[in-house]
Amino acid sequence: MSADGAGAAIAPPLLCCGGIFIVPLLTGLFGFVPQHAVGTSLMTIIFTALLSVAIWSEQMGNPVFAAMGIARDDKAMRQDWVMRGFRQFDAPVCVIVTYDRVLDGSDDTPFDCGAVATALVNAAWSRGLGAVINSQGIMQSPVVREHAGIADDQVIMKSIALGWPDESFPANAVVSERRSVEEATVFVGFGN
Repeated sequence: MSADGAGAAIAPPLLCCGGIFIVPLLTGLFGFVPQHAVGTSLMTIIFTALLSVAIWSEQMGNPVFAAMGIARDDKAMRQDWVMRGFRQFDAPVCVIVTYDRVLDGSDDTPFDCGAVATALVNAAWSRGLGAVINSQGIMQSPVVREHAGIADDQVIMKSIALGWPDESFPANAVVSERRSVEEATVFVGFGN
């Protein structure tokens, strides 16, 4: 394929990896020892993640809680919402996506697991099932491993709750705001 026929889609958030930019910057320009540069980079990533959660909470948390009738100061109802996530939103089925431990560290493994999860969700939706991909349901991996009988040579990657959607459930009516593909992606080499 010629160079002008090659194409790539680059999502800007994927380019903002702390270690790729911050560590060389801190070690090269500011003379940090590598350990301090990595620690600083990690803290930057954690801060960015927390800031993202705060922004998401401000944008999405309020509409979800408002739809559910949960007041900002109602800690019991907020805790119930968190526990619902741990219970896989009370879905009758939970699929745990795992991979063989020998693949740990491979660049392809997370993408392969993502492809499996996407295919499963699309298949479920095509049959009228609802699906929620989440990590909250596997935060206690030892408990999940024990109850699901998952072998030690498997790494738990993601959980997917499956069930018939309850259209009357207030939180299901909330639609999150998304940036358009044009706003979130730069296409290179596809021709205009």
